[in-house]
Amino acid sequence: MTATPQRDVLHKSVALIDALSRAKGAMRFVDLVKSAGLPKSTSHRLLASLVREGLVSFDEQTQKYSLGLKVMTWASKTWNNIEVANVAVDEMERLHAQVAEQVSLAVRDGMDVVYVRATDSNQQLNISASQIGDREAAHCTAVGKVMLAFLPEATLQEILNDIDLKRFTDFTITDPAEFAEELTRIKQSGFSYSDREQHELVRGIAAPIFDFEGRVIAALNIWAPVFRTDAETLLGWKDSLNTSATQISQKMGYTA
Repeated sequence: MTATPQRDVLHKSVALIDALSRAKGAMRFVDLVKSAGLPKSTSHRLLASLVREGLVSFDEQTQKYSLGLKVMTWASKTWNNIEVANVAVDEMERLHAQVAEQVSLAVRDGMDVVYVRATDSNQQLNISASQIGDREAAHCTAVGKVMLAFLPEATLQEILNDIDLKRFTDFTITDPAEFAEELTRIKQSGFSYSDREQHELVRGIAAPIFDFEGRVIAALNIWAPVFRTDAETLLGWKDSLNTSATQISQKMGYTA
């Protein structure tokens, strides 16, 4: 198949980034071009674009290139997501055996949450269960609210200033002031509760998971259909949920 101009540009850009990733340190332009196997003129143009996008860093003093902070951020997020999904397995299974309802693990992607691991319920659900890769709105899910609540204050405020509180059910919080109060309560209590806010037949609780730097990187969730599990029963599992979330955080290097 003949490569389109867009695919050709992408292929060459990846070659430059890949060359930088293999290097033991920052690279001079001539060495980078040689390593990537690209013409100098093409490399100049592509590197300028990559620098503007934060994928490549250029030091004016040394005249050398290195990987940009954006690449580091992507790598860190990817590693955390994969790592926490693996680390969480035992605790998720233990919690699942105790409550006999679905236990799931989610990470935040902007104003969405993405499920990266989930157990099956031991009982008939009659509703769609969370599957790995499923994406939902953060503002009306227990996992989303708890991850937002534990963000750094400046980051959270920036999100709240621009958040779209789309209504999914009659129970969805759509008032910005009320939503901000909800996040404050969640941070104070250490867990979140969502009652039919995105799906009318579902309620859930979630607890945050932190990494070795104290950043919230995921959330552990128990959810169940409203026709089988009332709010009192669900909230009665809060301590077990928090214990499992704490164990996972500690395995990720977190110390309170």
